[in-house]
Order: sequence, then C-alpha cells, then structure tokens
Amino acid sequence: MVTLGDARLAVQAGVALLDSLIALLLLLIAREFGLTARAGLLAMALYVALPISMTMMWWGFAANAIAQVWWVLLLWLLLRLTRDPTRSHLALLTLVNVLCLTTHIGALVTLAALLGLVVLFGRRALPHREWNAMVSGLVLAVIFTVPVYFTAAAAPLADAPRSPTTLDPLASFSEGLVLWPERIELVARAFTLGFLPPVLALAVAGLPLLLASQQRHPLQRTVVISMLLVCVVFFFSYVFLQLLTRYIYFATPLICLAAGATLARLTMRAGGRWVTGSLLLFVAWSGVVLWFCGVLMRVKPSLVPLTQ
Repeated sequence: MVTLGDARLAVQAGVALLDSLIALLLLLIAREFGLTARAGLLAMALYVALPISMTMMWWGFAANAIAQVWWVLLLWLLLRLTRDPTRSHLALLTLVNVLCLTTHIGALVTLAALLGLVVLFGRRALPHREWNAMVSGLVLAVIFTVPVYFTAAAAPLADAPRSPTTLDPLASFSEGLVLWPERIELVARAFTLGFLPPVLALAVAGLPLLLASQQRHPLQRTVVISMLLVCVVFFFSYVFLQLLTRYIYFATPLICLAAGATLARLTMRAGGRWVTGSLLLFVAWSGVVLWFCGVLMRVKPSLVPLTQ
C-alpha cells in the first residue's frame, strides 16, 4: 500500500494478483483430472483473458473474487485429499474451507450446494477411507464456522424487523411465471458476454471429455456433474425466484477446463494449432478491449455476466 500510495489501488492490485492464482490452480486441477499439460495451459490462458474475469476485476467485487480463489483452491485440495488422505491435506482442506465459508455469502450458497452434492454422490465414487477424510475436513470447517456466523449475524438479526427486501417466495415465483422469457434471455446474454460463443461451444464439446477421461480422478465425474447440477438449480432459482448467486462466475473454472480439453484435442489435428492460436488471440483481444475501454475511455463493462 505504501508503494502504490493509494488504498483502493492497493486492494485492486492485491485482488488481481490473488485472482491470478486461479490460473495456476487450473493447471493443478487439470493434472488431477487426468488432462494433458497442454489442456491445462490452454485452460489457464482462457481464464486470464476471458471477459468475465476482466469484468470482475474492473468492477472490483473484491470479496467475490477472493471467494472464487478460495473455492478453486478448495477444489484442488479436495481432489488431493481424496487421492492421498494425509493429515496435512486434511488440515489444509479444513483451513481453506473455513476461508470459503466466511468470505462471501453469495459464494457460500453455491459452494454449500456443491459440497453437499459431492458428499452425497461421492459416497459411491470413493473408497470408505477417502470419503471419511473428505467428510471430516468439511465437518471440521463447519464446526469452526458456525460460531462465527452465529455471533456476527444470527444474534443481532434475532430482534431485527422484517426488511422490505426480504425474499417472498410466493410473490417472486408469481412474478417469475410472467417474466421468465426475459430472464432466460438475460442468462443467455450473460453467457455470451462473459465467455464468448466460441468458448462456450468448446466447453460444451469438452464436458464429455472430462466425464470420460481414462485417467480421471475417482471424484472427477462427481465434481463435474455436481457443478452442472448447481448451475441448473440456481438458473431456475433466478428465473422463477430472482435469487442472484453469480453461479455463472462460479462455473468459470469448469468452462475453462472443458474448453481447454477440447482445444488440446484440436491441436492434434491438421491446422488445429492455427485455429487454437487464432481463438486465443480473439479471446485475449476481447478481454483487452473490454479493459481498455473501461479504464481509458470510461465505458463500463456490462454487469449482466455477474448478475446471474
């Protein structure tokens, strides 16, 4: 902060540096998923340059960006623990899970849903010892986290009057039955602006590769399917209840890994490297233009990708 001379700039620079760790974590997760090094590197490149990443950094949603770093780190540690259940991995998983659960309430909702599905479906995918280690780490984190939320939120809110902005499920559902076409259109626009159509197409093609990888992690299918289910659940919760959780931003690592797996396959074909290089340049150009216009021309990036 002393070097930069400005508190706001120091926070933005710090969040950007922390967010860059996700790119490195994607390489480690790709390795756990049994993907090639090239697929991991391509996923890294996509994450760094995608418009949704640039949009998050420009708007400066620090807590949400930091929570994204913690949950991607948690995912890697979860994969490591269930492959090699040691005490050090268990301690690291517990610590990072506590950070995840206390950083951002919106990220907490999506993460809790994901972890619940992973525990539920992972019972059949994992050996007994590995599943017990995973559950132990998650339970320990909850034990440490619950008192924090109780003292900071539950007690003060006990005597608080009902807020006019409190979610009314029946009223929201009735409104959703009328406005669902517009909300679905907004979701489609959010994906298009945040990830670009070519990357989305590559991600769709890459999902079967993640599910059918011959050297996949025992928990790999469970994680991928659970993330897809979380996105579907919160898609409908937005369309019919207008519950905003930023599940699209939450799914960014999965989209990058799936697209990277497809591009890695593409580079093995004639002319595939040229196509891959051109696509990466296009994605980088889109991200740079968005940042350039936002910083130098004061054209605010669309918030649509971050409101779903």
